[in-house]
Amino acid sequence: MSRMYTVNSIMRLVGNTEFWCLPLRQRQRQGSAMGSDRRRCLFKVLSVEGPRWILSRSWVMLSILFSITALQFANEIPKYSMHYSISETSLQTRKNNIFLGALLSLVLVVVITAGHFQYPETYNDMVFWSVIVMVAVGNLVNYYRYRRYLCLVKDHRIEIDGDEVSFFTGTEKSVLDTKEIVALTFYCKKGQVEHIQLKLRNNRGVRLEGYTDLEQLGDSIADQIPKELVVGREP
Repeated sequence: MSRMYTVNSIMRLVGNTEFWCLPLRQRQRQGSAMGSDRRRCLFKVLSVEGPRWILSRSWVMLSILFSITALQFANEIPKYSMHYSISETSLQTRKNNIFLGALLSLVLVVVITAGHFQYPETYNDMVFWSVIVMVAVGNLVNYYRYRRYLCLVKDHRIEIDGDEVSFFTGTEKSVLDTKEIVALTFYCKKGQVEHIQLKLRNNRGVRLEGYTDLEQLGDSIADQIPKELVVGREP
């Protein structure tokens, strides 16, 4: 019993930082006061138990420092958010539609020109020039809208972070809270999602189409609203 008391007392002394901060002579006086038995026990503890105890305390301190560092690093990591932009397939489809429209307009101009020369009474000047002007203006408007669309979608993307759906276009940003959605409808064609329609509480609508992973985009938004508000979603 006395031996355990002596060892415990020495261990408390070893763990006492105030003791080791004392001047050397004062530590020697306190060490002499323990007596020869306690000095021998102290030597044994420091030679056998001391390194193990010191190593244990070092591991504890390292674990605490590692935990603090890990928590700080975790707080600095931004929240993961999903990004969606306009797909190259959608851009190519719009480009093809522009060329197809121009080709059909050219065919119409050739037909009306041939009719104007062969049947001037039926395809008179009024009809001829009306068709020419209408075709020219229509193609110019379509081309202007196409170029404007390319400029807008160049820096456009959608980010979903929890209950917020953020729309970025250049430096502009608008945020939609999923709580404002009262209906989400998937429109499919040949087994693939063609576009997604969102209906908001203010009776406004948001149409989503042409995005990369459009179905995943719709699923990500649908997961944030009640199931009864989702229409056309495949199980």
